[in-house]
Amino acid sequence: MSENQRIGTCGRRWCTVSATVEDSEALRWWMLSFGVSLRVLAPKPLFDELRERTRAMAALYARSPGKVKVRVSSDTQ
Repeated sequence: MSENQRIGTCGRRWCTVSATVEDSEALRWWMLSFGVSLRVLAPKPLFDELRERTRAMAALYARSPGKVKVRVSSDTQ
């Protein structure tokens, strides 16, 4: 992930990892690709942004559409 990546405390299910990385949309896509297997702890602005994105995602799936349909948005926010 980065040259200064550190793996800190590891429990039964989670490990704490820290690294200096470029703040980018690609980073967000990468983090979100882990689904429920990754939780951002810091920095707080990134935590808050990902929390809001995942809330919006959850709202999309709150109701069953009945039929299988896919809608792709060009809006990344």
